Amino acid sequence: MLYARAGAIHDAFSGQFADFTKDGEDNKTLFAKTGKLPMPVLAIGGDHSVGTLMNSDLADVASAAKNAVITNAGFLPNCLRNCLRSALG
Repeated sequence: MLYARAGAIHDAFSGQFADFTKDGEDNKTLFAKTGKLPMPVLAIGGDHSVGTLMNSDLADVASAAKNAVITNAGFLPNCLRNCLRSALG
């Protein structure tokens, strides 16, 4: 019943995502000082959702970013187990 209240869904999501911008700014400052992550980083996106966008974001912070796009996939947590098996072989 709490989510039925006026503005409840908006308030829940705005609170959840409120710090993403600040976190991104903090990360830019950190990586300007320390350089990019040296370890390999895998960005996986579904072809019906983010696709290669995550790889573009990671290229700013990781020197060895690799991209995998899962075909016929949307929001990956819904199919994560099978998508990861497919991507990682």
